[in-house]
Amino acid sequence: MLPSHRTRAERAAGRAARLAVSIPFLAAVLAASPAHAQPRPETEAPLRVMSWDLGEGTDYQPLYFAIDAPGFAAGAGQVLREVRATRPHERMRAVAWQIARAAPALVSLHDVVRWSTGPMAGNMRCGPMKAEIDMLAALQRALRGLGTSYRVAAQVAQFSMPPLPADLGAGGWRCAQVLNRNVILARADLPPGRFGWSHPQSGRLDAPGDAPRAGAAGVAQLGVYPGGRAWVAVDAQVQGRWLRFMGAQMAHLDPFMPQERRQDGELLRALADASPLPVVLALAAHAHAVPPPPDDRYVDFLVAGYRDAWAQAVPGQPGATCCQAPSMDNEDVQLSRRTDLVWLRGAVQARAAAVVGGRPGDRTAGGLWPSDHAGVVVDLVLEAGP
Repeated sequence: MLPSHRTRAERAAGRAARLAVSIPFLAAVLAASPAHAQPRPETEAPLRVMSWDLGEGTDYQPLYFAIDAPGFAAGAGQVLREVRATRPHERMRAVAWQIARAAPALVSLHDVVRWSTGPMAGNMRCGPMKAEIDMLAALQRALRGLGTSYRVAAQVAQFSMPPLPADLGAGGWRCAQVLNRNVILARADLPPGRFGWSHPQSGRLDAPGDAPRAGAAGVAQLGVYPGGRAWVAVDAQVQGRWLRFMGAQMAHLDPFMPQERRQDGELLRALADASPLPVVLALAAHAHAVPPPPDDRYVDFLVAGYRDAWAQAVPGQPGATCCQAPSMDNEDVQLSRRTDLVWLRGAVQARAAAVVGGRPGDRTAGGLWPSDHAGVVVDLVLEAGP
C-alpha cells in the first residue's frame, strides 16, 4: 500500500522506522536469490545508488508522422492526452515511496518531464503558459511528505518544445509545451564525513535542435522535433574517497537515426575516461543486456572494459527493467528486457543489486505502474587505497 493511502499514524510510524528498513533493503530483496556478490571487507566504503527512467507517458509518434500543420496540432493534442492519462503526479508518489524505502545516496532519473499549458488566442498564438504536469516538483513534494531529505544535485534539459497549438478534440484547443530533463538527486541528511558531493556537470550527446535527416520518409519537417539526449554528473565523496556519478539516456531504437546510439556510447565512454576518478554510469540505454544475444551497444561497453554492475552483483539473474505498456495500466507484469544499466569503471565494485517498482504491489491505487521501466538499486564499494 502506498503511503498516500495510509493513515497519519501509519505514515508517522513509517518515517520513524525508515532507517531501520533501508539498511537491510537489498539483502531482503536478494535473499531469495542464491547468486549474489559477497560483502566486501569493512574497510571499503559502501554507497547505494539508484537509476530510474520515469516514463514520459507517450512516444510522440503522432508528432513524428504529422505531414501538415493541422496534423501536427492534432498530434500535439493526442500526445498531451496520452500523458495526462498516465497521471504522472500519482506515479511520482509511487516512485518516491521506492526511493524512501531504499534510501540511496544518489539517484539518477531520466525522462523527468514538465508539461505547461495555456490558452490559445487568435491567429494561433499562445497565451501565458503555466505548469500543469511537473514530475520533478511532484516527486520532491512526495519525498518531503515521507520525511526524506533529497536535493537536486544536477539537472540538464534533454529537449524542449516551444508552446505549440494542440487540438484536443472535444477538449477544445490549448497550447502545450514540454521540457524533458535528466536529474541527479542527492541525500542531504548524511553527515559530511560519510557522504558528500560537488562539481555538478552536464552536457549534450547531440546538438541542440537536432532534427531527422531531410527527406526521411514520413517524418514531419515542421521545424520542431521532440528528441534529444544529454548527460549529467556529480563527483561524490564516500568516507574520504571519490568517484564520478553520471546519468544519461542514449538514443532510442530510431529507424531514422541508426548511428546515434553508437555515437552516444562512444561519447559517454570518452567523457568517463577523461575523469581520473572511478566512474559509475547510470544509463537508460535502450540497449538490452538480457535476453541474449545482447544488443551491440551493450557489447561496445564490455569490449571497452566497462563492468556491468548488475551482472557483477547478481550473476545469472535476468533483472528485467523494460517495459510495461506505454499507458502503464497493464495488469500483468510485462518486463522482459534489461535495458537500464549501471556501468562501472575503475576502483569501484558492485556488492548487491535489486530491481524496484516492477511488482504488482508497486502499482498506484489507480492501477498504474510507477513507470514503464523498473528502477535499479545497486550497493557499491570503493576499493581501499594503497
